Amino acid sequence: MGVALNGNLQDFGIAEVFQLIGQQRKTGMLNIEHAGRGVCLAFDAGSVVWGAPAARGLDEVLGQRLIRCGFMTADALTTLHGEARTSGRPFRALLVSQGVISNVDLEAIDSLITHDTIFDVLRWTEGSFHFSAQAIQHDRPPEKLLGAEQILMDGLRMVDEWQTFRAKVPPLESIVERTGDVAAHRERVGREGESQAEYFERIVQLIDGRMSLQRVIDLSRLGLFDATRAIAELADAGLITTVEKKGPQVSPDAAIRPGHSAGQQALRAIAAVIPVALLGGLVYLIAQQAVGTGASRIEAFPIERRVLDDARTMFEKRQIRHALEAHRYRTGSWPARLSDLEAGDFPGGGAMAGDPEASYYYERGESNIILVARER
Repeated sequence: MGVALNGNLQDFGIAEVFQLIGQQRKTGMLNIEHAGRGVCLAFDAGSVVWGAPAARGLDEVLGQRLIRCGFMTADALTTLHGEARTSGRPFRALLVSQGVISNVDLEAIDSLITHDTIFDVLRWTEGSFHFSAQAIQHDRPPEKLLGAEQILMDGLRMVDEWQTFRAKVPPLESIVERTGDVAAHRERVGREGESQAEYFERIVQLIDGRMSLQRVIDLSRLGLFDATRAIAELADAGLITTVEKKGPQVSPDAAIRPGHSAGQQALRAIAAVIPVALLGGLVYLIAQQAVGTGASRIEAFPIERRVLDDARTMFEKRQIRHALEAHRYRTGSWPARLSDLEAGDFPGGGAMAGDPEASYYYERGESNIILVARER
């Protein structure tokens, strides 16, 4: 019979729970509830395998985080969940096989969810917990697991630091823009270490006066603690200010990675054209049948408007992807803005790129660019 452990966080703090599980090298599931919220943490021999909110299934939690981090849209997630149900294939396998995310990035998002969950839990002082000893199925090597003792050392340090800078950050629904010259601050951050410089650059590139701080944090993929600390440093240095008039919030549509070969680009261009060509061929055959038989009415199925909109959006997105990659392949660098694309890169793309009401814009970082679709 499995061993169970129940308690109240006011009497037995979460740090003590982690310490007990770690020292006794317990394997099982820890469920914690606080103010109507709940999380699950899976342990294997005292080390954390994964952590996530408990209200939804793991696939749904992963899918929602992928939307927030800019890997896919809500409509694409719904479609993929439906395909997983009808085909019987695992949701995570479909994500990788359909090119939504690489295995490396998927592992990074899993780690991001777990770290954010742990950081959230370590700030709870009230609530209840229940640990049940049970087998935990996973394929992660031991070196990828998080030791409970190390989690406590790092997590409690983060909780203490959080109190020193969280008040400097505007509400997360606020929209902020950069003010002043960030060059001097960039040099100072660079002296603090490579990781701090990377965090700074990710945040600075995303603060554009259009996105909320929550969206900036999500797209940075740094996690709540590191992203908020970087924003607090910018606020403390007077390098960001809140935009008074709140503009339309945007959501990421896709992340674009550099390093694709010319052959891969050609295959993608062909793949983007094939669905349109097939649809055109189908319409032509139906029309020919009507002319040849003299039929006054054609039996056909209706094409839903949303399906057409999704297909058009996907096609537009692929066009811009290929145009950006073609520009980089030809010039050796990403364009500074979409309006820099030449007609040869993206026929007809000038209007989309230069128009203030364009469907897309993108933010450029050191090693990647994020294509952002405006919410309609």
